[in-house]
Amino acid sequence: MEYVFFRNMPTSPLVKYLPLHLLTNGFRFLAYMAQRQTRSFLKAKIHAVCSLPRVLEQCGTIQRGRCVSSLEIDALLARRPLSRMLRQKLHTGAQSLPQKGANH
Repeated sequence: MEYVFFRNMPTSPLVKYLPLHLLTNGFRFLAYMAQRQTRSFLKAKIHAVCSLPRVLEQCGTIQRGRCVSSLEIDALLARRPLSRMLRQKLHTGAQSLPQKGANH
């Protein structure tokens, strides 16, 4: 997911959606914590961050070859599917968290 986001996203939508991307990752982290898989999540994120310079180098080549403008990509991302996906992620993350008062 990290590679696709950073490698394929034009700069202006990247800057615009980076906070949402980080927020989504924060909720995913909580879900992985609840599943006791924090180590694998963090290892994957650390690997992605370490690989980021290489991915960003490839980004320029990809962006030069794209056929649509940044505005068209932003318009697609600004539609409801993105907010619907975020709601689903939030709902899924909340369901996977332990409930208060529940005995595990």
